Amino acid sequence: MIHLSFQFVLAIDLCTLLLCTLVALRCASSVLHPALMMLGCHGYIVTLRLFQLLKGGSPMSYSFVWPVQPEEVMRAALASDAALLAMALAWVLVRYWGRHRMAQPREPRIMLSLPRVRVMAIFTMLASVGAVAAIGPHNMVLSPDPEGLPGYLSAAAGWLPWACCLLHYIYGFSFPLLCLTIISLVSAMLLSHFRGVVIIPLIFLLFTWLARRKSSRPPLALLPAVVALWLIWLPMKPIVYSLQAGKSIADSFSYGIEIAFGNFGQESGSGIDFQFLDMIGSTMTLVDVHGTHFWGATVAPLLVGAVPRAMWPQKPHLNEYQHELDIPSRNMAQLNMTAGLIGECYADFGYVGVIVVPFLVSLGFSLAYRRLAGTGLLSPGALLYFIFLATFMQLYRDGLVSAVWFPFVHCAPMGWTAVSHWIWPPAESRMQASRGTPPILACPSLLGAPFGAFVADRSEI
Repeated sequence: MIHLSFQFVLAIDLCTLLLCTLVALRCASSVLHPALMMLGCHGYIVTLRLFQLLKGGSPMSYSFVWPVQPEEVMRAALASDAALLAMALAWVLVRYWGRHRMAQPREPRIMLSLPRVRVMAIFTMLASVGAVAAIGPHNMVLSPDPEGLPGYLSAAAGWLPWACCLLHYIYGFSFPLLCLTIISLVSAMLLSHFRGVVIIPLIFLLFTWLARRKSSRPPLALLPAVVALWLIWLPMKPIVYSLQAGKSIADSFSYGIEIAFGNFGQESGSGIDFQFLDMIGSTMTLVDVHGTHFWGATVAPLLVGAVPRAMWPQKPHLNEYQHELDIPSRNMAQLNMTAGLIGECYADFGYVGVIVVPFLVSLGFSLAYRRLAGTGLLSPGALLYFIFLATFMQLYRDGLVSAVWFPFVHCAPMGWTAVSHWIWPPAESRMQASRGTPPILACPSLLGAPFGAFVADRSEI
């Protein structure tokens, strides 16, 4: 292996991040373009981690007999840089491919049925409360392992915030609805060990708010909002664990902040939140040790994912390939560590996969964004795009399975509400389309101001 230094790898990463940022500024006229999420995920998982290691941090070891080596982390960083460049290439291709294909403002043939969305929101609330009652709040608090809970019932227990998100999507951000949303988020946080039940709905609501704004300029509050989400994300797990253990609110917050920021990048507490790049590097090494690639079989468990585990106790895990890669000195799957999108691409197709698969993922997101640029906010496609975009961080962090599992299981009320309108088109869609976008939307008839700015700048399409 060629000898590299963290200084050299960080310099390459910064140049890559800068180049891709410039490409994004040129190709995306909206903060709702997927480039923002892709750059953010790379900056957090790759660039920030390289800074920590350059400042004296150590690669991940935990209980590994064979600790992760610096060379493995640097290889993962270079692979991630290649993947980001491939993603940026997709942005460029979509921009120039559509340069002479003007995206005109248009009403979708099928629009969200407001009565159906309301019924789905009510059903989601009842299903979530019922799931919590069936599992038992005490059992949810005591079980840190999601697989120790009844499968889909566990996912349904975290749906309450999504009922509120559906209502926000069609009715906006009224004060009573915001109060209900806060209550649902706090309840979900206290009953779950998975921070996504809070963070992903907050990201979705941020995108919804951006799409409903009247101004075409990026809001000044956007950056503070993103920073606030990050600051909530990091200490949430230790705070929730402390509250569930019966500690006071003040002590829990003090403990969570100390763990998350006092041990910044270390292996104690929330240190694992900074070490996904190490996991990618470790996965790539385990694939080399394994000796063969999986050629797309990493997503095969999705084919039987709908079968309840109670009916098939030996059903393959969603990350079954990671269990196959595990060795006694590197038991990543046993420790519930993730391979990440880049690690999974390498496991499937080697370095070719590291470039081709992220390119295809970015191409799909970019084409969806461009197609939706001229549609109304009440398009089912817009709702589906928003939930895919809100869960992109899980796709990047956990792998390709998350592209299906999160929109249609953990966030099922959103994904299936959108899909149901294509499977069973509502009779009132044509009437709604003839009347234009309903007046409840505090934005133009385009898909929010940011998308409107994208359409208005015809030279960018």
